[in-house]
Amino acid sequence: MAGKFLQTTAEKKMALIVAIPENSEDMAKAAEAGGADAVKVHINVTHRASGVTFGSLSQERPALERILKSVSIPVGIVPGAENGVSSREIEEIKTMGFDFLDMFVHYYPAWLMNVQGITRIAAIDSSCDWEFIRGLNNTPIEAFEGAIIPKEQYGQGLTLSDINRYSMLTSLLKKPIIIPSQKRLHPEEVHLLAQAGSKSIMIGVLSTGSTFKELEKATLAFSKAISSL
Repeated sequence: MAGKFLQTTAEKKMALIVAIPENSEDMAKAAEAGGADAVKVHINVTHRASGVTFGSLSQERPALERILKSVSIPVGIVPGAENGVSSREIEEIKTMGFDFLDMFVHYYPAWLMNVQGITRIAAIDSSCDWEFIRGLNNTPIEAFEGAIIPKEQYGQGLTLSDINRYSMLTSLLKKPIIIPSQKRLHPEEVHLLAQAGSKSIMIGVLSTGSTFKELEKATLAFSKAISSL
């Protein structure tokens, strides 16, 4: 059975995820108030765009439990990066009630492809060539994050080249594609991402700002842009 977030992507023209800049219930509540369809949190990782380091599951668990209790929309989690994630942590994450996992393909443990009961999303970065990406259709991953912008371009404006690459990505992969705000996305660019075939966008600190008031305002603007598609 599809998770709640996957159901949303199937029902809407485009879904909106907010990757909150810290594991804070105020941030999660601000995202929901702004109209987000899901929020995403992190553990065991230093975030590439913000530089914020998130602790282990045991360290972050009290904050994560408050987030899960404070919002009614699905909550997803990045469970780790280069230091990996254990099967024990994944079982705890499932028990806590997270809706989806999201992890870069080159850190994604193979055993995680056998895990059931939670939606599995894999992030593709700029090191992945088109043939590699095409091969991902043969995996059981349910959705992909198109994080294909090189790190040195983070925060820059969206270009025709970016739109073309997103369009190529959605034409190659047969699963829903989530476009993250590695570039500084603006609400008036939402329709361009929809035309490129994206079923979801994920805004983070580069597009939301770092306070919960800024985040709610930005989320509301993106939500309105999606509603107008």
